[in-house]
Amino acid sequence: MRITNSVLNHDDFYLNTTFVPRRELKVLFLVFFLILACAVGAQEKGDGPLFIQAESLQKRGELTVASGNVSIEIDGLRLDCQNLIYDPKKGVVTADKDCLFSWGGNFATAESLVFDIKSKTAVLTQAAGRSEGVSTRNTDFEGHLYFWADELRYSEERVELDKAILTSCDLEPNNLDYSLNSERVTLYPEDKIIAENTSYTIHGKKLIKVPRLIFPLDPDQKQGQSYFPSVGYNLLDGAFVRNSINYAFNENNYGTARVDVFQNSGLGYGLEHFFDFGKVGNGNIFYFTQQGRQSDRDRFDFRANGNFRISDDTRLALSYNANQSELPGEVSPLNISSTIDLDRKTENSTLRLGANFARSGENDNRSYRLAYNLDFNDRWSALAQADITRSSNEVTQTNRFHYLG
Repeated sequence: MRITNSVLNHDDFYLNTTFVPRRELKVLFLVFFLILACAVGAQEKGDGPLFIQAESLQKRGELTVASGNVSIEIDGLRLDCQNLIYDPKKGVVTADKDCLFSWGGNFATAESLVFDIKSKTAVLTQAAGRSEGVSTRNTDFEGHLYFWADELRYSEERVELDKAILTSCDLEPNNLDYSLNSERVTLYPEDKIIAENTSYTIHGKKLIKVPRLIFPLDPDQKQGQSYFPSVGYNLLDGAFVRNSINYAFNENNYGTARVDVFQNSGLGYGLEHFFDFGKVGNGNIFYFTQQGRQSDRDRFDFRANGNFRISDDTRLALSYNANQSELPGEVSPLNISSTIDLDRKTENSTLRLGANFARSGENDNRSYRLAYNLDFNDRWSALAQADITRSSNEVTQTNRFHYLG
């Protein structure tokens, strides 16, 4: 038996056939197509040649038919399959049977695929695959992301998934620890992910469904929560799964909702919201609560921070914190603290006013600060500073006063 090594030229078709003994040559057929007259538009975009490797190759009119361990690669995109038909006039590849489409560190299998060589777009049916950071140039998602979709549409600008399932669990689709099920998911590299009509499922139980989710992928975004659950264990709550669901009203008004599941204390929930009013100011609010384990009261953590511009010379910063927590064998009292800072800077003076308040159980601490600096000229200036501190508990009270001028 003999193997035929065939080389096809797209414009000036010819066939060279060389017969060699089977034992001296591996089964390898390399097809080289220069996209010229039939792909002028693609060539003008700077597209490189298309390489096809297959066990069998036939010419049927204007079409090229390849079969048996077929693979093509162009500009970092690779397709492997068993059957392929290439229409050089349209610049379209149609493939089926064991299709594998790869881009960057991502890949997807599919029952069938249509690949447009000119536009660098592909449509995959019944797709399943794995992604490194969702985008080929982004690592906001740590580890692997696994997905299934009725249809996947790839382009350099975005990737769309219809009837999609997303998870980071390396398990069978019917045995996932958790998943996001969306009617449509659109991934914009290094920008964001938009999921439409998405339900969140843990061990087959649907917890929540939202009409629209936005996951920022821009590293300049202020959010730091992970997009997918983290699993852990502690002595107080037992095993737990922490879940974060990002949302956004616009680029300056967004946040993360949390729904955590604890083995010993049930559900915990809360949110962290960021707001930005441009030149006026910005800030964030965080709240989370869960059932208490060693007392009848609930545990909670609340934080609010704001920075505001009163005028061109004056800034105001506010913060407030309150929490009740538990450790094994210990229940904390109610803890409250707040801070107010006012800064005013002009051409020749600086004024700073501040106050701190903190209370933990019966312990109460308060402090007030003032600092004023005035420049008369290049040689002379005046500085005045003062602070008052008051500390008290069930037994004693202490007052301190300092002044510098």
